[in-house]
Amino acid sequence: MKVSRSRLRTIIREEIKKAIRNEILIEIIGGVSLGTGSSTLAMASGRSGLGSHTDEEEGAESDGRTVLIGDSQIEGELGTRLKSKLSVSDGDVHASTGAAPANWARGSGWSAIETSLATCPARIIVSLGGNGSRGAGALARKLKEKCGDAKIFWSLAPPAVGPRVGELETRRGYNTTIKREVTPHVTRVIDPYEHFENETYECNGCDGVHLSPTAAESYATHVASVV
Repeated sequence: MKVSRSRLRTIIREEIKKAIRNEILIEIIGGVSLGTGSSTLAMASGRSGLGSHTDEEEGAESDGRTVLIGDSQIEGELGTRLKSKLSVSDGDVHASTGAAPANWARGSGWSAIETSLATCPARIIVSLGGNGSRGAGALARKLKEKCGDAKIFWSLAPPAVGPRVGELETRRGYNTTIKREVTPHVTRVIDPYEHFENETYECNGCDGVHLSPTAAESYATHVASVV
């Protein structure tokens, strides 16, 4: 049976803790103290010496699910296609129109995400950036701390086209900031500006910032191929 590195670390830590506890008990029974009462209790509880790290500190072990976090792009054409291509259950999709990273990094937003992270998934895909960069680093860091073994992918905002092309550089600026802040905490940053040739796509009556069905299919296929 194949054992993950995280599970192996957990097993080793537990065995070390057991050995320490057994040694303490043997010496206490024999009338030999390992030190003051406080230090003995600290060793017995695993708070000093070996075995001092917990699974929560390093991130819990992952299962096979994918969790999807985002804004109106995930509520729209892109989200529909990612859910299908990656077999994401409705309960593991957390999306809200107008959401910025900060909205998911705290309060009710983070509480909602935590329902999907009670057991850590294999992958977490964040699709945020079109509504600003605030809180991006905090969200990426919290996801990493919560589920250290999960692969975390951050998809940036797609380029603005057609009637909203004037926002092209503003959105690029959001993406640049987010990429800088989240890169230390995620597996990979996926940039739609790099995917779409000449930073544009066929709008087909779209509003200029939300991907059209054709563009969403193209980009979702790309995302599914790299996560």
